[in-house]
Amino acid sequence: MTTSHFFIIFLTISYTTLASASSLTNFLQCLHDSFDVSNPISDLIFTPDNSSSFTNVLQDYIKNKRFLSPSTPKPLAIITAKEESHISQNQGLFIRAIPQVVKGTKQDEKTIEVVFIALYLGKSENLLKHVNQRFPKLRLKQQDCIEASWVESILFWDGSPFGISIETLLDRHVKVENFYKVKSDYVKQVIPKLDLEFIWKEMIKIDKIRMQFSPYGGRMGEISSSEIPFPHRKGNLFMIGYFKRWDEDGEAAADANINKMRGFYASMAPFVSKNPRETFLCYKDLDNGMNVPSNETSFANALVYGPKYFKGNFKRLVNAKNKIDPLNFFKHEQSIPTYHAPY
Repeated sequence: MTTSHFFIIFLTISYTTLASASSLTNFLQCLHDSFDVSNPISDLIFTPDNSSSFTNVLQDYIKNKRFLSPSTPKPLAIITAKEESHISQNQGLFIRAIPQVVKGTKQDEKTIEVVFIALYLGKSENLLKHVNQRFPKLRLKQQDCIEASWVESILFWDGSPFGISIETLLDRHVKVENFYKVKSDYVKQVIPKLDLEFIWKEMIKIDKIRMQFSPYGGRMGEISSSEIPFPHRKGNLFMIGYFKRWDEDGEAAADANINKMRGFYASMAPFVSKNPRETFLCYKDLDNGMNVPSNETSFANALVYGPKYFKGNFKRLVNAKNKIDPLNFFKHEQSIPTYHAPY
């Protein structure tokens, strides 16, 4: 069975100026002209001006309620490019550890629970043998394993119950349940047990926070850090994703929870990468530096966030930007800048 997948592009070009509006019109016309008439893209472009479905499409593809706030800038256009996906095969075993705050055994007590979830390309009997030899304290059993096809495993990572139809992947209506803030780090040296105890205590102070330890190495470490823009390769033990959620509406609740997250992030500084403190591009974090307003990209501002995301590849990306997009048409708060001087 063949299924179609959607790649969503949010254009965040400012429409406060006539120049930007004109540029968007020219871009959309160019995009329309570039596609064969038998496979038009015009029906897949949504803007506030030409589509009554713009708001519905926007709400279908966001997961953070903060984006629904009137004070949050909205994209100028949404392009739902429709293409066949190509899934490349990974190798071996991927185990993610998730430390999170849970209720303890006593009343009003909180503690840390670490959940391990994994993806293994192979039969469960081989996985059991491998894991119980290398990680006996996990005490992995057959009933802990679910054998599934690759596409079924996507539903698992999305948090869907096992056995649900894969047609669920075609349902683009995402239920937005809470607000959250995300940050990330890279760990290059083993964190001692005593320091882990300190981290657990800091998590309990904040509450409603969890981390994800995603392992690196393996095939990731075999690819040169300069091969593609993504630079986080050999030398990283794992990536940390920080997730702080809250249910209360309003700016006061948002500020309080975001400040808690920032405080916890600051406490993690001794255990993660330095100079720069590296971060994961897909976990967009404006605390890393940003352009204000977002339609004016400053090279000086980009020097703050760029190396954190791209390390030594930042310079190459600036040079590529100069050649591909010299007028800086594509931009957002943390975009690659143009720089028309020797660099």
